[in-house]
Amino acid sequence: MIVYFSGTGNTRHCAMLLSRLLGDVPVELTRNMLENPEKCALPAPDKERRIIWMFPVYSWGIPVKVLRAMRHIHIPDVHSLTNWMVCTCGDDIGRTAHLWRRAMRRRHLRTAAAFSVQMPNTYVFMKGFDVDSPELEHKKIADAEDRLHKIAALIAAGRPTPDSIVPGRWAWVKTALIRPYFNAFCTGTGPFAATDACVGCGLCARRCPMQNITITAQHRPAWGNDCLLCTRCYHICPAHAVAYGRTTRGKGQFTKWLTPRK
Repeated sequence: MIVYFSGTGNTRHCAMLLSRLLGDVPVELTRNMLENPEKCALPAPDKERRIIWMFPVYSWGIPVKVLRAMRHIHIPDVHSLTNWMVCTCGDDIGRTAHLWRRAMRRRHLRTAAAFSVQMPNTYVFMKGFDVDSPELEHKKIADAEDRLHKIAALIAAGRPTPDSIVPGRWAWVKTALIRPYFNAFCTGTGPFAATDACVGCGLCARRCPMQNITITAQHRPAWGNDCLLCTRCYHICPAHAVAYGRTTRGKGQFTKWLTPRK
């Protein structure tokens, strides 16, 4: 079973590929699972007796609500399963694997290896962060496919294998110091706004994974406080009209996986 959360589609793309390669059933973490994990349960485990946890790295760690779901969601026959981690990132992951293992240990769960997969950058809500060039985006996606085939082979073998991750420089500082500060002070929804380019289509509201966006009587989006800062609303907007204060001015969008389905 592959349990995943995806904001802009990078992790979902990787999860679907691993599902095809391994035959594991993909299970997306829904809003209810993320909001009320204590009241939710995963499906019964498949014959492979494993869970592959997949998620994007946010500020060198596991997205807060995804981590909470890991800690509290009911997992049938949980202690007979082996848990794996496959995270997606733009560059490096800090000590994300440590956070994942600590969450698993708290539930006395058995863990195998952790893997990281570089995918196109999507975080644009801070100064200095932007999407990758088209050339780099294409290269990352091609390299990720090759890497996922190798990861699938290691998981299928089921033998002990070392982690294969990219912690990056200053991993402890990024995860232990910068991440808590970022989560406490840099994840507010106050800076969100729609520019004059907004056409009032409502796509941002329909596709928000937390249903955190409503459309006002003036046909403009309004953001609530239940936000993962996944950037989906920014990237999916067909008019490029979603802004996060001044930090998104002149920045690009990543739309590779964000088809405008209803």
